[in-house]
Amino acid sequence: GEIKIDKVGNYKLLPDQDVQDYVTALGQSLIPEYQRQLPANDPRKIPFQFHVVVDDQVNAFATPNGIVVVNSGLMELLDNEAQLAAVVGHEIAHATHEHTWRQQNFHKKSRFGLAIAGALAQAYGMSSLADIANMVNGASVNGHQRDLENQSDRIGLQYMVAAGYDARQAPAVWKLMAQKNGVSS
Repeated sequence: GEIKIDKVGNYKLLPDQDVQDYVTALGQSLIPEYQRQLPANDPRKIPFQFHVVVDDQVNAFATPNGIVVVNSGLMELLDNEAQLAAVVGHEIAHATHEHTWRQQNFHKKSRFGLAIAGALAQAYGMSSLADIANMVNGASVNGHQRDLENQSDRIGLQYMVAAGYDARQAPAVWKLMAQKNGVSS
C-alpha cells in the first residue's frame, strides 16, 4: 500500500504487516499517559499513527497530527528495540510539544522584517547588506530548530524510560547514524 500525507508527500508502505504492527505497538507504548487519558473527542488528543515506509534514508519524522513515519533504512541500521524506541519517542515529542507550529511562528514578524529588508537591500544594489539580513534570519531559524531538537531528545528519553526502555540505548542511535554518515564519534 501507500500512505499520502497532505503537504508532505506519498510514501510506499513496507509490505510486511508484522513489522507495521510491531512499530505501531512500540509507538503506542511510548505515547505519554496524559495523551492516552484524553477522551477521543478532546481537541488536544493526538490520534497517533505509526508507519514504516520503503526508503533507504536513515530517517524518521512526525507530523503535527501524530503521523509518525519510520524509514526502512533506519530500521535496518538499528541494533535493538530500545534504539527504535529512542527514535520514535523523539518523533512523538515533536508532535506532543507542537514543534512544527512553534517553528513556523518563531519570531515570525522579525523574520518577515529581515526578509523584506534583505529584498529591499538587494533591489537597491546593497548585496552585502542583503546577505547579512539573510544570514541573521537563517541563524535565528536554525538556532531555534536546534533547541526544539534538543527538547525532543530530552522528552523522547522520558517517554522511552516511562515505557520501560533503557535510555542508554539512545546515544548508541546517534553513534550508529554518525558512523553511517561517515562522521567519527
